[in-house]
Amino acid sequence: MIRLVLAVCLISAPALAETRVVDGDTIHVDGEKIRIMDLNTPETWKPKCMAERMLGKRATAYGEELAPRIERIERHGKDRYGRTLARVKLDNGEDWADAMIKAGLAVPFECPKKRCPPMTDWCGG
Repeated sequence: MIRLVLAVCLISAPALAETRVVDGDTIHVDGEKIRIMDLNTPETWKPKCMAERMLGKRATAYGEELAPRIERIERHGKDRYGRTLARVKLDNGEDWADAMIKAGLAVPFECPKKRCPPMTDWCGG
């Protein structure tokens, strides 16, 4: 009986994954590079200006708050850089992209048929 209870607990327990937030729209989960779909956040690597760098750091920090709340990852293929494209759902049912956009740290970003719009100018130019 104890073995059965233990087995049920192990099956129903959420998988513990090592998650690293690279920036507001990219995470690494157990070494898998994931580009979160439906948003664009400011760059932290090679930003075009100080404003973009600072906003990118804020988006990354907010992502670090969201990461422990990841409930599931819905994978949708790969991007041109080999990253997994995915929608990330949080423990309250909210989408990662929606949370970032609501916080003012991202903009909606979709690439229908691999035709992406121009990237956002975070420097106000």
